[in-house]
Amino acid sequence: MADLLVEHTTHVPSVKSRAVIRHLDTLEPEAAADELLALGKICDAVACVCIDHPLINYAVDQLSNQGIPVVPMVSGLSTTDYSVYLGSNDWQLGRDRRLVHEKALPAGRQGRPMLTGSEHYVCQQAHEASFRMYLRSNAPDLELLETEMTGETDELAKEMVSLILKRHPDLVGILAAAGGLEGGADLLQPLGERRPALIGTELTDRTRAHLMQGNIDVVLSTRFSRSRSRRYRPWST
Repeated sequence: MADLLVEHTTHVPSVKSRAVIRHLDTLEPEAAADELLALGKICDAVACVCIDHPLINYAVDQLSNQGIPVVPMVSGLSTTDYSVYLGSNDWQLGRDRRLVHEKALPAGRQGRPMLTGSEHYVCQQAHEASFRMYLRSNAPDLELLETEMTGETDELAKEMVSLILKRHPDLVGILAAAGGLEGGADLLQPLGERRPALIGTELTDRTRAHLMQGNIDVVLSTRFSRSRSRRYRPWST
């Protein structure tokens, strides 16, 4: 995503601009809020992927009051003081019927799908809620496990999936609605055809490789590259 932002920024014909990228190694809202305000001091507009938290919403409000547009990406925020949201219809992603039936519920198998995620992201809340709603209506006999948190890390995802498989060897599928998809795929790869179906979100170089190798069954990804064909109009600040 960072590479796409850099590439798209340099291709805006009417604006001479450059992208400033910041990665955080923590989900703590204080760190994200501080970084948003720091970027606001050196940038004309700020795009972010953040959890939904009062401190982060307040930082977005402050930037908006200063005339600095803020664009949440992938996951939305509770505040209404952002410029525009760039992401998918998360409710629809969680309810994709064809993928659930063809991948998560293969014919002739019984078991329990598992949802993984971070409850602080609005997009992952919608993925889980809509996925569970659909299965309650269309597969009422299927047991749904409680959501497990990956902490957005592959190592924790590996530990979580390993533990769940030991407790539920008849697991039919896993929906990884957060960071950790690569870790889950790494752990399930040695199981071959005996592994549960794995559905994840967001396509990266690693998840693409797992997808091509058959270690991940489906990736529901935001198509940011489509925006390149649209006409850009610069913000005035």
